[in-house]
Amino acid sequence: EGLPGKLIVEVCPLSAHPKAVLTRSLPPDADIICSHPMFGPTGRGSDSDSSSLDDEAGGGAGPASSKELYTPESWDGQPFVYDRVRVADTKRADSFLRIFE
Repeated sequence: EGLPGKLIVEVCPLSAHPKAVLTRSLPPDADIICSHPMFGPTGRGSDSDSSSLDDEAGGGAGPASSKELYTPESWDGQPFVYDRVRVADTKRADSFLRIFE
């Protein structure tokens, strides 16, 4: 009851179960973004259609140069992969996603 009109961002691996629980359990006016920040678009564990900020920006040199920055000890250069499960307030969601640009 305390979450109407809020943006909920789930940060576990993209999978059907957390997505289903959130859409079933949260009020209809709570926006939901499911993310998969650790493995990127080709990583293990994703069973959902997803986007990344690199995808939305048109790719370009982003992914190649991003991969050069990546080390196993860092998230630098990894795309923020996410699924806009339910988003009514696009301005708020876009503002949140800009953090990862």
